[in-house]
Parts: sequence; structure tokens; C-alpha cells
Amino acid sequence: MKHTPVSSRLNLGAARLREATAVRDWQAVAKEDRDLRALASKLAAHAHWQAAEYRALDSVRAEMRATLALIAQERRQLADEMTDFNRNRSARVAYALHGDMSEGADL
Repeated sequence: MKHTPVSSRLNLGAARLREATAVRDWQAVAKEDRDLRALASKLAAHAHWQAAEYRALDSVRAEMRATLALIAQERRQLADEMTDFNRNRSARVAYALHGDMSEGADL
């Protein structure tokens, strides 16, 4: 399998994206996303792509999909945790207010 300089850079970017996603390093994910988008834009400007570049782009697409799926999962989990937090906070406030009112009734 013949590689081109661009396909090698795309494959390296895909591997870095996979690694950053695996450890949930969102800053590294954002950097790889920017770098890969810039590289894909340069590649899009050329009319004649090599087979290795098509294969590398498929790899990048797969990694992007996996990363986006994990981000969506993390977002749902965070939203659920925030909902629970707010529900618990509301319950604590209601309990505290009820406690304050009950203490005032004893006076």
C-alpha cells in the first residue's frame, strides 16, 4: 500500500484523534479537529487524489464519527448529572425552608 505525504498526515491525525478521544482530552480533540479540517481543506483543493488519500479520509471520517458519538454520550451524561444536582438542590432548599418555618412556629 503506497502512502502519500498527505495520507500519512491524515492517518497520523486520525490516530491522534483516537488517542485523545480515548482519554477524553477534549483540548487535544479540538486541536486534532482543527488540524484535520485544515488538511482536508488543502486536499479538497487538489483535483487528483491518490487511493491512499481516499483510504486515509475514510479513517478520519470513522474516527470523527466515533469521537462525535462519545461527545454526545458525555453530553447526555452531564445533562443527567446536572438535572439530578438541580433536583437535589431544590429538595435541600425546600427542606431548609420547611425547617426554618417549623422552628419559627415553635417560638
